[in-house]
Amino acid sequence: MKRFISLIAGILIFLETGDLLAQATGNMGASDKETKVNSPIGQEDTTNANKKQLKKYSKEELYNIINPPRKITDTTELRAMEIFNEATKKGREGDYIGAIDLFTKSLKIWENANSYMKRGYAYMMIGEYFKAIEDESKALKMEYAYSNAFFVRGVSRFEIMDYKGAEEDLFLCLDLDRVNPIAFNYYAALMFMKKDYKAAMENYSEVIRLDSTYPDALTNRGMMRHYLGDFTGALQDYERSLRINPNSASTYNNQAAANIMMKDYQAALESLNKAIELNQGYPEAYDNRARVKLQLGDTTGACEDWNQAFSLGNTTAKDLIIKFCK
Repeated sequence: MKRFISLIAGILIFLETGDLLAQATGNMGASDKETKVNSPIGQEDTTNANKKQLKKYSKEELYNIINPPRKITDTTELRAMEIFNEATKKGREGDYIGAIDLFTKSLKIWENANSYMKRGYAYMMIGEYFKAIEDESKALKMEYAYSNAFFVRGVSRFEIMDYKGAEEDLFLCLDLDRVNPIAFNYYAALMFMKKDYKAAMENYSEVIRLDSTYPDALTNRGMMRHYLGDFTGALQDYERSLRINPNSASTYNNQAAANIMMKDYQAALESLNKAIELNQGYPEAYDNRARVKLQLGDTTGACEDWNQAFSLGNTTAKDLIIKFCK
């Protein structure tokens, strides 16, 4: 199984796997054991989509101007609050470096958990994960039951591949806050990495419940259903996902994999045609379409697709070309 694409720096964040479509081709005919190829069920990089969700969260949820619950008379504290609100405005606008600078100035005047948490979020958004973790740890020392601090530290730990720490933090975050779809999405990814597909599916369901248009959540849940043998359910999720994003080549590829398991090879062929139409440089889709064509008796078409897959870097296609193509 390939390692996850970074969910922030480039969230995955979609997930990559390298073995599911091999399972999907398990019933493709007598020569299956000789022709099976490890090929990903989907290769959707949702890093940008998840970063978009985090930016949306910072704009709509995290960086809000604070009106203090009591009247501040201390001039030092008042100045710190003014700078804090300037910093939150910067964060809401996406100027994370400017926000960090202002939160730092505010913290020099008045240390508090909220400022550390929000500065930590800004650090996370520019990829300074260790600094984000340090700030969130300080916030949690001041205020332990702080769901956003657990959330930011969990995501940052995920990014530095401290998956155990990420799981612990995100679990605590979700114990305190059951309305954060981004936290559920990261936790689902962690469950997938542990091959706990049922838990991953349940967490993706929470993402969808909270935000039915969350990027790739339906495709990801479809993958989990596929792993669990619920191919009908997987197809339903892929269909819903394609209604939201009809331009996802990997979702069409995944749809084909489920159709193969249902032995609906014509439907699989149509899905793979669409995947290739959307992404003509998708070697796995050519490889998969070749195997479907072979199943449908179109050896010439299969060989054309395997040659194209090989030219695009799918080295496993070479053995199939040698075996089936003159």
